[in-house]
Amino acid sequence: MVDNHSRRLPVTESDSATPTLPEKFTQRAYQDELVERAKEENIICALGTGTGKTYIAIKLIQELRHQIDGEWDDGAQRTFFVVPSVPLVEQQAKALKEVTRISTDRYHGKLGVDEWSKETWIADFRKTRIIVIIHDVFLQLLTDNIIEPDRINLIVLDECHHANEKHPYRNITRHLHAHSSPRKPRILGLSASVINFKLKGSQTIEDSFNELQRCLNCVVVTSWDQSLALHTARPDMQIIQYSLPMETLELTSAKEILQDAANWLEKAKCAQLPLGVPGDYLATSLDRAEELDDQAKESIREIRNVLMQIINCMKSLGPYCAYVAGTELLKDLRFMLNQGIFPARSVPVQVATSALEIFNRNLELNFHVNDIESGHVHQLCELITPRVSSLLDTLKQCWDSAPAKTTDEDTKAFCGIIFVKERINAWALYKLLTLIASCPDGPYAFLKCGFCVGQLTESGSPGL
Repeated sequence: MVDNHSRRLPVTESDSATPTLPEKFTQRAYQDELVERAKEENIICALGTGTGKTYIAIKLIQELRHQIDGEWDDGAQRTFFVVPSVPLVEQQAKALKEVTRISTDRYHGKLGVDEWSKETWIADFRKTRIIVIIHDVFLQLLTDNIIEPDRINLIVLDECHHANEKHPYRNITRHLHAHSSPRKPRILGLSASVINFKLKGSQTIEDSFNELQRCLNCVVVTSWDQSLALHTARPDMQIIQYSLPMETLELTSAKEILQDAANWLEKAKCAQLPLGVPGDYLATSLDRAEELDDQAKESIREIRNVLMQIINCMKSLGPYCAYVAGTELLKDLRFMLNQGIFPARSVPVQVATSALEIFNRNLELNFHVNDIESGHVHQLCELITPRVSSLLDTLKQCWDSAPAKTTDEDTKAFCGIIFVKERINAWALYKLLTLIASCPDGPYAFLKCGFCVGQLTESGSPGL
């Protein structure tokens, strides 16, 4: 096998020319400093958002491109750019292909690559020199010995801080360490937050820092160049205070409906419930019950969590959003019952369904949440929490102060992201904002909303 670390194959004039970088990849002195360091050893490039970490990866790929030039069957290596999500695969593949002019392709499960044979992969390695790939698929390539580490010249790990957690990055690095070949791929980690989780017990920041370096066999490197501060994204942070919501008899009564059912389900986790729903489910005796298996307990836990999510939505956003969320979750539970996902006479599911029905009816009678007309903000004042009111005020202030894109005052440079803790809250808040924006002449007509929630992958990490 030819050692591509020491040979350079002839390249065409267009290939050898340094590509013209787009403005977003403007060269900066501290970037070149880190590229030179990365050529000598494995590093974790720790720079803030907006400082051009992708440029550093691109420049290193160009510096080491003699190792990937040439034919796969003649021993040429390949570069792997590994990322933790499908959108990042698409984004980085586009940037690399556009800037490097080196044959680049993208690989993730939605493209069907999970079913590829070794022969199919090898055929792609023959024509592609930069492989932008999601972590799960790359780990599978290594595990199945479809590619050996000594056929890889460089591995870029985007958002590499995940290697300190239960994550495919950790298993990838373990596989690389265990490989017996003396020729290991260069590793470049990219991260804006080397430590991004809560420390446990007696664990210190230094412990976590050193663990990440050990895990990746890298050293964490940053730059002290004063120009770095000019390019780091620094938000203008404001803390907005709001009062706690008033606790009324009607609010307490509504929450107790769900809380009583949730408490009953908590007790039910250790019981074998009888089939059929009694007239008063809270009076169902659990004294002579038998133990449930783990799967049944988990199902009950998930159903109970549904009720707790609505309670939390009520506390955070108010009766209207809780009603919207409760109505949607009620549809989901009924659908699952109709589809046979739960047993036809599953008591826990019917307990949750009954509780949500009573809860929604309570909100309709006491708060008239089903009578809100499109765009009528004043009708919502009593149905949202002070937190949401402050959010609306803040959005209006940001819109009023946003610069106009054109002479048309209705077109402004205004956009934003609202982060929430619970997924159901994201959907409920989206429905609320859509409602209040629906009046063409209203104060919030400028709002054009969407919502996005993640889901857990098989590895336990969040994805989009």
